[in-house]
Amino acid sequence: MTIDSGWTKIIKTNVPVAFSSTLEAGKWQNKPGTVFIDGQIKMMKAEAIKTWALFVKVQFINTIHAAFQTGATVVVLGFDNYAHVPTCKAMTQRKRSRAVPNMEFLAGQELPPVPPDDWNSAMRNRSFKAKVMQLISRNVHHSFQDLKDKTVIIDFQDEPEVVGMPITLPPVMQMPQIETARRGECDIKAFSWSKEGETLLIESTDGDFIPIALVHVEDAERQGKPVSVILHRMKTNVTPAKRKREGGFKREYEYIGMQPILEWVRRQFPKATSPARAFASLVATTGCDFCMNLPQIGPSTLWKNVALVKHIDTTTAVGMMTALLTLYIKQFRTSAPSTQEVKASAANVLPTSKTPLSQTAYAQLFEHVQESHRVGQRIKDNMFHAKRMLAHVKNTMWTLQYWTDLHEFQDPLEGDFGFVRHKQIVIFDGTNE
Repeated sequence: MTIDSGWTKIIKTNVPVAFSSTLEAGKWQNKPGTVFIDGQIKMMKAEAIKTWALFVKVQFINTIHAAFQTGATVVVLGFDNYAHVPTCKAMTQRKRSRAVPNMEFLAGQELPPVPPDDWNSAMRNRSFKAKVMQLISRNVHHSFQDLKDKTVIIDFQDEPEVVGMPITLPPVMQMPQIETARRGECDIKAFSWSKEGETLLIESTDGDFIPIALVHVEDAERQGKPVSVILHRMKTNVTPAKRKREGGFKREYEYIGMQPILEWVRRQFPKATSPARAFASLVATTGCDFCMNLPQIGPSTLWKNVALVKHIDTTTAVGMMTALLTLYIKQFRTSAPSTQEVKASAANVLPTSKTPLSQTAYAQLFEHVQESHRVGQRIKDNMFHAKRMLAHVKNTMWTLQYWTDLHEFQDPLEGDFGFVRHKQIVIFDGTNE
């Protein structure tokens, strides 16, 4: 799971200048100095790849060569370090495994002679994926070990492996910082390679990179150390995609420059202390790896009504609860007219800045919706009850903290973030999952 693709469509509709079919065509960037390749995504191979040699060549060796063609002198191949992946990521993994069960594979086993036919099932097994990452790392090292004027870095475990021309690693990968940095997911690893005054190009289809990059670029500007970030990902179609004759979709890619998007975000949230974080909070709360999808409110509905909440500080729990309460009052104004009565309670929320008051107001709204004869039963069943909504808001706050602090994130179980341990697994508070 990643952020809802509706957000990328909203961005592209409003900031078309930020999207370009080629790297050279973009007027908003410089030549990249470093390219970060999300190796987790690249492990999802086509069915036609039937040997390990072809898998490594097509998915990784060729991708690294293409990265150097951009003019970059450093290419980083990143993989998740499972020792530092947040514990609350487990919920998303379990959901995926319900549809695609894990292949049986133990840590001590060797890889089979050829890639398994049921590749999706194999990719659900972390022990198997770790073995595949080791295979890829060995082959990449062998293929690029003779580089003289360029560098390939394998960012897998805590200490990255430098291949080719030696370089000085970023401080976070040196002692003593490396011992405490929680560099787990590629989503946050990539930004360790961002340098002042340089363009970082990220190769990944993972949508989480968009809000994280916006926050990162904004923070860098505040510190007086500006950076540029470009994403290279699958093309976002704001109109229905054309089907190929055989019935599939043509896979196309595009470059996305973060700077023009950040400038647009600033115009949308002119009073926000951090417009990027304000925008990211709305992205997170509609669903991502660490937050459930909001019932009845997706990106398009939220953005259509953003004027109602754009001046509320959604980077705080009370602000986000108030914003969601406001949106739901609007959402049910005709099907549950009595929800308008909740406005009197909601009006008291912001001046007091107490989350319990907004939670009480939401509980009232929830009851009005449940009692309404105009609301379908499926909608009633899917609505978050007050405890779940408060936990969802806390999930959003943790996600925003994770996207902001990167490798310095607080463990989701060490604070009140709406995640709980139940029967040896981590679940969303107020749910059974």
